[in-house]
Amino acid sequence: MKLIIRPHNPIKRYIYLAFFGVSVCLLTATIVDYGSWKYLSHIVAHNQDYQDLLKEVADLEKENKGLYLDIARLKKSGDAEKRIRSDNHLALVESEKKIAQLQGELEFYRAIVRSSEVDKGPRIKGVRIKQLQGESRFGYKIVLTYINKQHKYAEGRLKFELRGISNGNKIVYSHKELAESGSKNMKFKFKHFHLFEGTFKLPEEITPLQIEVSISDNRGRAVGEKNVYDWLAVVN
Repeated sequence: MKLIIRPHNPIKRYIYLAFFGVSVCLLTATIVDYGSWKYLSHIVAHNQDYQDLLKEVADLEKENKGLYLDIARLKKSGDAEKRIRSDNHLALVESEKKIAQLQGELEFYRAIVRSSEVDKGPRIKGVRIKQLQGESRFGYKIVLTYINKQHKYAEGRLKFELRGISNGNKIVYSHKELAESGSKNMKFKFKHFHLFEGTFKLPEEITPLQIEVSISDNRGRAVGEKNVYDWLAVVN
């Protein structure tokens, strides 16, 4: 048996141990660094997906807002179209109503012109009563004519009275008592044609039956005959 004696060298041993320790540290650092980079890479990739998702959400919100604006615009356009159609319909109805009124006025004056002839004095040629808005309110038109070859003036006063029943009793109101607008003294001076026009209001308790219209000269003397009209015949 041989006995081998090796020289004791502690420095070399320490160097090996240090080298081994450094190797282990480097290996550990490499493993940790690889894991960190992989983790960071995963976070970056995940963060990119998150950013893409946020961008997609923002685009969807923008598109949704645009759709809401389009819907509101279409609704507003539809409402405007409905309003225009409604306004046009109302305007058409109002125009037809005015045309009917004008046709009635035209017939009223045509009848007066057709019946005009040479007169000895002023004459009552047309009486028309029209109900107005508001309770017991009416408008009136009374046409006088004076056709003569000398083209003289007619002067005088028109008398306008309403006969009716109130609480079972007969009652007479003068134009002056009922008048709201128009001439109250009903004086006139004209050639050929003259129109009295105004409004009056009836008392609530009266039931109108007749209207009496007459003419007098400047001295108060009656000219021609009294004209009596049934209420329902002259109201339209």
